[in-house]
Amino acid sequence: MIELLTPTELDKKKWEGLLNASPHSTFFQTAEWCQVWGESFPFFKSYFLVAIGSDGSYRAGLPYVQAKKLLSGYYSMPMGTYGGAACRPGGSPAGLYRRWLELTTGVKRERLVVFGETEQPGLVELGFSVAPEYVHRLNLPSGGRPLLSRSAEKQVGEALQAGFSFVKVEKQADLKDFYMLTGRGRKKTFYTKKFYEKIAEILLPDEKVAWFLAKKDGKAASFLLCFPFRDELFLWDADFDPKFSKLRPGYFLMTKVMDWAINKSFKRLNFGQSPVDAFGVTLLKERMGAEKVPVYQYTYSSKMVKKLRSVYEKFKK
Repeated sequence: MIELLTPTELDKKKWEGLLNASPHSTFFQTAEWCQVWGESFPFFKSYFLVAIGSDGSYRAGLPYVQAKKLLSGYYSMPMGTYGGAACRPGGSPAGLYRRWLELTTGVKRERLVVFGETEQPGLVELGFSVAPEYVHRLNLPSGGRPLLSRSAEKQVGEALQAGFSFVKVEKQADLKDFYMLTGRGRKKTFYTKKFYEKIAEILLPDEKVAWFLAKKDGKAASFLLCFPFRDELFLWDADFDPKFSKLRPGYFLMTKVMDWAINKSFKRLNFGQSPVDAFGVTLLKERMGAEKVPVYQYTYSSKMVKKLRSVYEKFKK
């Protein structure tokens, strides 16, 4: 039996049990991450498509977010974060994806997007196109810092001598400096203050987010927002104040978070995707020893929508 559930209808304990049993589940499939999106933006609604066994257990599940504007987009999960179906060993997500297509069929459906770590040929059979992407991932040693590039070692050394303090955010009240840093208008306006407030409200109490600041002279110079899951730490969002750029606050914070992760026995750092034109961000990740690994974005849209999107893209140029 497959049911469509809202966050309030979902049995969180059963969902956590499913994610714990699924070999390829990630933080971005958690109930809390879905909740953040649904409560942060009026045009987002979060859902869970769940295959339920005869004993009431969750056998497989597909978390997704509906972005409802003129047309509706369906994302598992939004903004390039991992998603797709979580399955217990031996299970198949095929039924969930077929049901997803059935439930969302209509003239106002723009597209469905699945972003995940593993190849899923079943999605191609259902008519999804696949676009290979990359993230950067770093395996952490059990003791000591991993080997960095020569240039990174030099810049890390300079950053560690620059007088920054390393601060881990423990409660919402600690985020005043973070909001001052990100209120400069340089960050994507899509990530609103309410969005970050919801991350803090929903994830901080149970330590499902690790939020770090580099401060100097009482001011936030850089931040790094991470999500721990199993033995992997996802480095999800970061920025720095350009006034401190010569002191390398990004290198300072990345190094300190790496040390923190090793001390907490994490096995990997996942640096996520880099924007196509963000050469500096990619270079920093690779200088810190991270390697490119493939991930996959699957997209389904009707022929009419594809044609309209093609015309729109040409018009924009």
